[in-house]
Amino acid sequence: MSFLQFDLNEKLASSLDAAGYENPTPLQKQLIPLINERKNIIVESQTAAGKTGAYLIPLSSYLLSHPLEEHQGSRILILTSRRERVNQINYTLKRIIKGFDLRVGFISGGRPYQHQMRLLKRPLDVLIATPGRLQDLVKNNKTDFSNLEALIIDDFSIIYHHDLKDLCKAILEQATSGSHACPAVAFVQKDDESENYIKTLLPDATIVEVEEEKHPLVSIPQQVYIADDHTHKIAIMDQMMDELEDQSILIYTANNKSAATLEEALANHGHTALLAHQIQTDNKISSDQYPAIIISDQIDVSTATNTYKHIIHFDLPKKVSIFQNRIVNKGWEELEKPAAILVGPQDRIILKKIESQAGTSLDQESLPGLEPMNTYISTPLLSLGNNKSKKGKKAPSGRGLNNRNKRKTKNGSGRTANSNGRQKQHKGQYGRLNGGIHRKRSRNRPEHALQGNGHQNNPGNGNKRHGNANHQGLHQSSTRHAEPIDSFAKEIQELKEKKPQQRKVVIHYKDRRSRKASSTAASSPSVEEKGNTLGE
Repeated sequence: MSFLQFDLNEKLASSLDAAGYENPTPLQKQLIPLINERKNIIVESQTAAGKTGAYLIPLSSYLLSHPLEEHQGSRILILTSRRERVNQINYTLKRIIKGFDLRVGFISGGRPYQHQMRLLKRPLDVLIATPGRLQDLVKNNKTDFSNLEALIIDDFSIIYHHDLKDLCKAILEQATSGSHACPAVAFVQKDDESENYIKTLLPDATIVEVEEEKHPLVSIPQQVYIADDHTHKIAIMDQMMDELEDQSILIYTANNKSAATLEEALANHGHTALLAHQIQTDNKISSDQYPAIIISDQIDVSTATNTYKHIIHFDLPKKVSIFQNRIVNKGWEELEKPAAILVGPQDRIILKKIESQAGTSLDQESLPGLEPMNTYISTPLLSLGNNKSKKGKKAPSGRGLNNRNKRKTKNGSGRTANSNGRQKQHKGQYGRLNGGIHRKRSRNRPEHALQGNGHQNNPGNGNKRHGNANHQGLHQSSTRHAEPIDSFAKEIQELKEKKPQQRKVVIHYKDRRSRKASSTAASSPSVEEKGNTLGE
């Protein structure tokens, strides 16, 4: 079946091949005829294959078949919850309508309001928007959807759980207030509470059920083997090569250096694996001639990957897209064993990114006698539940947060201090003066810990670090006007509330000046004495 069998605009149907659309997916086969009939539709899937093209193709055909020279506002509105998704939809739409005169605009957060308010007044054919920014404009009466001809809600379940469902209700009320019909298409997660809500908004909608597609990152079976270090990885590889002796094995590495190191290590253990980029052949590399090869991500090699039945990822690349290119469209749907992913300490960050984008955790396995000492905790799954727990979530504490939220205060002695009670550090010729060895030396001084607070340290107290920590906590509690915990805290707080005494050096300086002035006056004769002397 091809797209020519659908009732599409002739010009658009002929240009779909150039856009890469050859055969429709199961979702497109069901959805395109229903959109052409302008019906309300609820699709019980948010990740089905061909989802974007399933509604962009028939809507583009509708716009080309029913052009309007003069109109105000947008004819078609597409709502999606993520900015990245806005860019994806915009890119796909430009490929479909390439060569046609259709006006497209998009609204998302992080952009000026004035430009977007002017955009809403322009005669657009398609408007792609995120619900957060659009809701701000709706509340300020900057939108008018009375002339809307179609509404697409790309991921209603996520919008629902972000408490933005009222926006969809308000748009539908405006769009259906006129005499013309405004069909809506909503994609929801099956058996979610958002499905019941959208059914109340679209009671006459046609329900479309589509089987969920797996994410490309988990399109083949895979297992993770945690390694403590490079030596542990080599030991796991040695045991795997022993188990898979005389079988076809394809090993992936991140770079050429890692591939050469692995080849040498396997040779030392009695295994043979050739570097694919060093094999000189005019044909594709296959398992018939080279049963075990090592492929580096840095060099593109023509390989018949479907002939290899065992896949090992010795290390992970720095980008998730490169890892996806390793496994997508390789003909590995029927592997004899799940692909093995060896994860060392430096690979854990990229593994978390893979699991986060795939929305699921990969299975972990270990070989007998080679269990890891440092376990790995999989990334929590991204759920569609309410995010109310985030409101009461405490801010993370740490050195980085303290450095970002420094607030300078004045302590009892008038010296500048940070919010944690420490004195401000000044850079010297060789770095921080009160850091490293300098800090150790300063701790031996009695006046270091509670300077300017009217309290002196006990020189015989060996727990200097504990005393400094207590001082910092008391200083923070006093600056926040917290209630003192014990009598010692009361005493410290009273001392801090007292006005600082004048320094003796100032008093001595004034006394010295006054004594100097009096001695000068005594030594020099007065005016009367001078007059008497002249009289005599």
